[in-house]
Amino acid sequence: MTAEAAFHDELVSLYRRTGEATGYWPNRFLQAVRRNGGLAYAKRLLEPQHVHSGFGVLIEKRRIDLSVECVVIDLRFQSLFTESELAVAHRRLDEAPSSAFPVTREQELFPEEVSDEEGLVEGTSRRTSVNAYERNPRARAACLEHFGAVCQVCDMDFKSQYGDVGEGFMHVHHKRPLATLKANYKVNPLKDLVPVCPNCHSMLHRREPPFDVEQLRAKLH
Repeated sequence: MTAEAAFHDELVSLYRRTGEATGYWPNRFLQAVRRNGGLAYAKRLLEPQHVHSGFGVLIEKRRIDLSVECVVIDLRFQSLFTESELAVAHRRLDEAPSSAFPVTREQELFPEEVSDEEGLVEGTSRRTSVNAYERNPRARAACLEHFGAVCQVCDMDFKSQYGDVGEGFMHVHHKRPLATLKANYKVNPLKDLVPVCPNCHSMLHRREPPFDVEQLRAKLH
């Protein structure tokens, strides 16, 4: 696949990932990408006088990392753009408020873990609350039935590694942070959930808002 074709596919993927992560579906953006081609449309967006509303929406959603500008400056695609186009992308990102960018977390605590704020005392019971969506066995089962118990980031399959004891074991990650969902939101197991191994689950949550699956997979060596 050529770099131009890969870039086009990345922008199509960006549409889906943006909707899944934020609830904002930039339909006009997708139509323009398909009509003009990803590269040609990105170059149009990078014209200095061009202001696209989607950039502002992503700032409000704290997901500027899902902007076309961030894709443009990715090392995989920089060769497709001129120095002036890259300069426009960098300038827009530099001028965005710090609140628009995800923040790296020092550590993500799982329910069975406790903070060290109370000192190095072990054995103390502690009540933890977990959103009901995380304990919905039907949603989890539907997700794993569709995708299989295979990590969608690193392809880890616990059964192939550990035998029968690992069969069916896999974390399920919410693409949209639970805190952003309304109380009456009905989770779609095939669109909102994705199976990931515990290691990748931790890495997805190494920042707030979390990485999406494609972003983390691109970081694998």
